[in-house]
Amino acid sequence: MLILYQALYREGFYWKQLHHPNMYPFLGLSIEPFSDGRPCLVSPWSNFGEVDKFLSRYPEHDRLKIVEDVAEGLYYLHNRDPPFVHGDLKTGSIMIDIESVRPCITDFGIGKHFQSFTATLQTSRPKGTAQWMAPEVLYNQEQDYSKVRNPSSDMYSFACVCLEIYTGRAPWYHERVETTVILNVIGGKRPPHPDGVPDKIWTIITSCWRQEPGSRMRIAEVREALRSCRAEPVREMLANAPVAGNDKGTSKHAN
Repeated sequence: MLILYQALYREGFYWKQLHHPNMYPFLGLSIEPFSDGRPCLVSPWSNFGEVDKFLSRYPEHDRLKIVEDVAEGLYYLHNRDPPFVHGDLKTGSIMIDIESVRPCITDFGIGKHFQSFTATLQTSRPKGTAQWMAPEVLYNQEQDYSKVRNPSSDMYSFACVCLEIYTGRAPWYHERVETTVILNVIGGKRPPHPDGVPDKIWTIITSCWRQEPGSRMRIAEVREALRSCRAEPVREMLANAPVAGNDKGTSKHAN
């Protein structure tokens, strides 16, 4: 029980410092009868649930907007002083706010201030979900996971989140054995380009899940790339707009 208290206190301590439209609010630590007397972290209730469940119910929702909002939340974390590493980013740790219908990052149990935190708990393998975990994290299973995770490992996870947002399927969804997933990722294999993922989004994804951590896109670069994706339809619309005074209704394209 003491270890549970320490883990929850640690998560609550960091969570309460995070204030951003794309961070899920932290309300406090409580001991309630429904939890069998065990402490629990309290956050607002959302009928929408996690982002993957939300998209299964509302498949026509703007997926680019969701990716943009997740990127804004991650940008906020990585640009804190010192940077905050989430450590377990996946669709299950992104809630849809009931009022704003905005994706908000939550589940900071593994998160840490980069280069400023010594793990309280030691484990034989890093906590997290293999389908979204970076190869360097999976490879260093015998090390203290708090020393392995960094902003680059978050970027790998972000790429996997983007893939699932656009496809509705988790990375390596077809693999039933976790060991196979781990060996694939460590070996440099990645899922192929699926239908439904725009080329520009796919470029961002592949740039974020590169094998070498130092070669991955940073979140600031991702923000700019996503803005370009958002602006592209507007540029195309303006380029194809009818020319004033052209009564034949033809269009003049920009060179």
